[in-house]
Amino acid sequence: MKPGNRFGRLTVVKVFRPAPGAPLRATVVCDCGTRKEVRCGNLTSGNTVSCGCFHRERVAETHTIHGHRLDGNEASPTYHSWRTMVRNCTSPGSQRYADYGALGITVCARWRGRGGFQNFLEDLGDKPSPEHQLSRRAKRKGYTPSNAYWATRHEIDRNTRRTTLYTVGQRTQCLVDWAREYDIPKNTLHYRVVTKGMTMRDALDVGRGQRGQWLPE
Repeated sequence: MKPGNRFGRLTVVKVFRPAPGAPLRATVVCDCGTRKEVRCGNLTSGNTVSCGCFHRERVAETHTIHGHRLDGNEASPTYHSWRTMVRNCTSPGSQRYADYGALGITVCARWRGRGGFQNFLEDLGDKPSPEHQLSRRAKRKGYTPSNAYWATRHEIDRNTRRTTLYTVGQRTQCLVDWAREYDIPKNTLHYRVVTKGMTMRDALDVGRGQRGQWLPE
């Protein structure tokens, strides 16, 4: 071994024996610029091929799928949603298990276990924005490619088990959509229609002046 020899990412700068009878050591420079001392035997055996950067890169690759970090607090929002979905449906220790797994809500086999997140990502894509959440079209069915989707809070409100449609004139839509259209707080409109028993037309008429809209005939 002599200066200039390469072993993996390391280039030998100097070979020396730190003490009589001690194993030969080498001063090396890694391709990343790091300089360190290693045992020559580790270089020739292939046990040492970098300053440590190669191992770190391999670990990062193992914990990354299509740019999504999967480890600790660095996990991507999409991965976090997938992990929460699986936990809620499969782990009795989850705080939300009673609302999902205990009610028979399941996650399809394609989205569980090894490769589950990658399949989930291929089927649904990235979480579109911080305002989107993972939801299900049919609330009594589990998470599958055909039933799960990314939805905004407004879309989720429209797609609940309690959704009731109201007709005013020739138009029919849910309470959330009527509230949004007439700029009335959803809880206020719910109180008027559901708690007080007002008709949707009367409930809208109370607050329609905020936008000056005419009610449909």
